[in-house]
Amino acid sequence: PDDPDAYSNIGLIYYNQGQLDEAIQKYISALRANPYHKGAHLNLGSAYYRIGQLNAAIKEYMAVLRLKPDDPGAHHNLGLAYYHQGYIDEAILEYITAIKIRPEDPDVHYNLGIAYVRKGLKQKAREEFKTALRLNRDFYDARKAIALLDKESQTFK
Repeated sequence: PDDPDAYSNIGLIYYNQGQLDEAIQKYISALRANPYHKGAHLNLGSAYYRIGQLNAAIKEYMAVLRLKPDDPGAHHNLGLAYYHQGYIDEAILEYITAIKIRPEDPDVHYNLGIAYVRKGLKQKAREEFKTALRLNRDFYDARKAIALLDKESQTFK
């Protein structure tokens, strides 16, 4: 009954079915059984993120990073949460950290590109979108972002 892995796994099933309130309760149960369960913190953060509770998500991602400072997924997710709260500089730092740990993740490069666009750093954004596309040739959103930047640069010439 107090098996944190079992609670966490059941939470993941609920999460994947879109039953986020139930998932959250299972992750909380997992953390009651073991407050140092990295997976439960990460998944709880993701569930909070999906329901728009960004402060709670940030708290959980930071708990993961206290347990494992070099977790690229936690850095990426923390960057997403910061970005959606309007903390663009903090998001950029988290994305860069995630890339240093796992440079082959196209999603992080893409999200860093989006953050750079928001900061007006369009050349840096283009480089990140191109990297994302090099890592995943089928990355439609990265291809679309490059096309939009190209169109924009033509408009202002």
